[in-house]
Amino acid sequence: MCNKKSSYFFVFILLSIFHLKVIAQNNYTHKLLFEFNSLDANQSKANTTTHFFSSYDKYLFEYIVEEKIESSLIVGQDKVDGKVRFDTISIQIIDVLNKKYVQIDRFSKKFILLNKGDYRNSTIGLKLNTTVDFNPLNHNIISSSDTLICNQKIKYSSDTIRKSNGSDSLINKVYFAQFDNLFTLWTLLGIPNANGNFTFLGFSSAFLDQKLTLSLQVKDIQPLGKREQEISKTICEKLILEGFL
Repeated sequence: MCNKKSSYFFVFILLSIFHLKVIAQNNYTHKLLFEFNSLDANQSKANTTTHFFSSYDKYLFEYIVEEKIESSLIVGQDKVDGKVRFDTISIQIIDVLNKKYVQIDRFSKKFILLNKGDYRNSTIGLKLNTTVDFNPLNHNIISSSDTLICNQKIKYSSDTIRKSNGSDSLINKVYFAQFDNLFTLWTLLGIPNANGNFTFLGFSSAFLDQKLTLSLQVKDIQPLGKREQEISKTICEKLILEGFL
């Protein structure tokens, strides 16, 4: 009898650990990067804008940041060393399913409510074009190509627009990755997962004649840390209790 009880207890512990692991995998941090590059060797330019997010349960945390550049003179080398630092000035918490938002002043269990309402009326944060007409279901992920971006396995599907002379004019790529319940701004647009479980991450376009490339992609996807999960849980519970979410 003792062995039987021990076996049940052992199985219970295993199931509990597995359950916690599954929950943890559903919460992530990620970046949404807008990148614009000139391919002209004579006028090479690159511009990147970074937006920071995390998710907890059905809520998407968008970190409204202020970019600061810290410069320091390197003595004896006649050059200036510059470092970019991002300071969070507020956070927008979005209910992905009900399209509501709440703005708070900091990522802390002790926060101050700044604003709330329908997400479409929010005046802060990144807004993607809600008229975008893209359906990942039209792309065959099984026959797509594999690549590695930020040390993560990504699948992409590409198509090329050619000019009348047969030369390439525009190359478009759409990117996907396999994650459990990854919520992003693309989710808010209602873009479905491809093949059931491949999350749409974004796209890139190369304009060959103009020698320009642009992309808008979710990158650097990482599991949400234990401390961040605890803070996120407390914030959401307080906002739900007060009726703000």
